[in-house]
Amino acid sequence: MKRNRPVYDLVIRNGTVVTADEAAQPPFKAHIGIRGEKIAAVSEQALEGKTVIDAEGKYVFPGVIDAHVHMALPVSGTISSDDFYTGTVAAAFGGVTTIIDYTTPDVNQNLLESVRERLKVARDAVIDYSFHAVILGWPEGRAEEIAEAIRQGISSFKLFMAYGRSRRKSDDGVLYQAFQAIGKEGGIAEVHAENDDIIEFYQQEFRREGKLAPKYHALARPDFSEGEAVARALYLAKEADAPLYLVHLSSAKAIDALVKSRRDGVEVLGETCPQYLVLTDEVYQTEDAHYFVISPPLRKAADRKRLWAGLAAGEFSVIATDHCPFMRSQKDPKRDNFLELPNGMPGVETLLPLIYSEGVVKKRITLQQMVQYLATNPAKIFGLFPEKGTIEVGSDADLVILDPRRRKRLCRKMLHMNVDFSPYEGMVINGYPEITIARGRIIVDEAGFHGQRGAGRFLKRHKPLREQST
Repeated sequence: MKRNRPVYDLVIRNGTVVTADEAAQPPFKAHIGIRGEKIAAVSEQALEGKTVIDAEGKYVFPGVIDAHVHMALPVSGTISSDDFYTGTVAAAFGGVTTIIDYTTPDVNQNLLESVRERLKVARDAVIDYSFHAVILGWPEGRAEEIAEAIRQGISSFKLFMAYGRSRRKSDDGVLYQAFQAIGKEGGIAEVHAENDDIIEFYQQEFRREGKLAPKYHALARPDFSEGEAVARALYLAKEADAPLYLVHLSSAKAIDALVKSRRDGVEVLGETCPQYLVLTDEVYQTEDAHYFVISPPLRKAADRKRLWAGLAAGEFSVIATDHCPFMRSQKDPKRDNFLELPNGMPGVETLLPLIYSEGVVKKRITLQQMVQYLATNPAKIFGLFPEKGTIEVGSDADLVILDPRRRKRLCRKMLHMNVDFSPYEGMVINGYPEITIARGRIIVDEAGFHGQRGAGRFLKRHKPLREQST
């Protein structure tokens, strides 16, 4: 008797499936069956589905996880221009199916209280999300708060070595105590590594001399201020016997310090961002320089080359965006005083296309490395694997289909981020995401956006997996 084939809710046929496992599983042609919110089959045999997508000649990747974004972030007297609705809609158009944002606590505020407050702000998200808990201050009981946060699904914690003026900076004693407490509970500490004293010295000097144009922002945050802070954070992490995740590394000095410490036995993971891989400090000589004021600042072409080499060699662990957009009207009034400019640029929507076009197409990294940096590693590091970050039976059906033949010229008008400036204006992208699927539902295709406000779920995360690639 002939047995009926199972019928899936959604089938992707004939796509080239790419996972992060380069050695065991090179890209392969397959059919993916989705039932409900989960991947139910990955097969070389044709599958039947109520809805069928023909992905012939296209790549199928795990949905991208942007592990570093700032939606609706209060900063410098304003708020970043993407909220959790507009920002996650834009993310979906770029193939991002999960974001990890940050809490925005007051100094010494209880960590769980800051998470609860951020949950209220995030409830309109259209894709899944979580938070890194920001630590400001070290009141009595902070170690217990960290343990409780991990039990409730927040497994990563961010500290700042910069921004002393806004009271976000942690001194070395707090860093050391935090590393110990986080490591003991099986979480992971993140650090924004810049030497605040060096930055303050240069800022005061430039203020006295009336040098407040945007180009002095970069000069006030030299590469050695990042390199020194990275090395110091890693030394403290080694003494605390704790893993460390370094956000938005921008310079050769920073990645060199990371590599040296890793050889010395420190468990360290490094993140870089598309802006540091694509742009250089030459933009600070232009009329639009104030739109590129970010921290750390954009660096030299030699730094950009070193970062790509680090990605090719597996020295980094994650590529994320540090998405923090502002409208021209938010930046223009402060264009003549870099000390008051809100820091940040848009990026969540262009993450995948930029890294595919600039990295894979130009043969700087492989397809599998791209998936590793954009999906699998962040899932493992931040306690979302194997639900996220891979294409396996039982995993969430978070997928992106990219057409390598699709060519686009980036411009503000064709993007969906709530911003009227694109740092990549006019740049030609070779290969672009076409369809985004989040938990089994097509939320973006050629016809536009089909998701729903509030459909995103807050993800309670596991403790990080220690065996992720580095």
